[in-house]
Amino acid sequence: MDSLASGARALLNLELMRGIEAAGPITGNEAIGIYYALFNDYIAHSIKVLEDRGNAASCWYLYRSRQDVFDAAAREFAIDLAKILAMTKKLKHVRDKTHFHIDRNGVLDPKVVWSDADINGKELADVVVLVWGLLNAARILLNRDRMELPVVNRDAVVHATHILEGRA
Repeated sequence: MDSLASGARALLNLELMRGIEAAGPITGNEAIGIYYALFNDYIAHSIKVLEDRGNAASCWYLYRSRQDVFDAAAREFAIDLAKILAMTKKLKHVRDKTHFHIDRNGVLDPKVVWSDADINGKELADVVVLVWGLLNAARILLNRDRMELPVVNRDAVVHATHILEGRA
């Protein structure tokens, strides 16, 4: 899966999770399970899009391939590359300890891993949006079409969550 596809999946999962959160307190096993599955996929795709290793088809691979274009896109659209790089380093810690390379100590206490990584939800969401903007800005500078995300009907997600919770 390429960087744009992972970025799109991360954003789609984020919007679906926001819809579930907007439904109010989640108590039913079905809604909780769906939320956790979306969260896990959101984190996995965030890690994939920001992977800074070898030839992984990530944002950083693309950046190294066409740094001139990505630097121009970052300047033109005021995208903070340092903020993206900082999140990349934080997510690598999570990746190595709980997601793709499961550390024998990290698996026993994932809250400590997340605490050590110092990631908060808003900060991660902001970076995922920045990366999507950067990838699209680079596409535009390379004379390619902008990638659009499917629109998430948050009211429909809230309604579906209410049905699962037995509140509809």
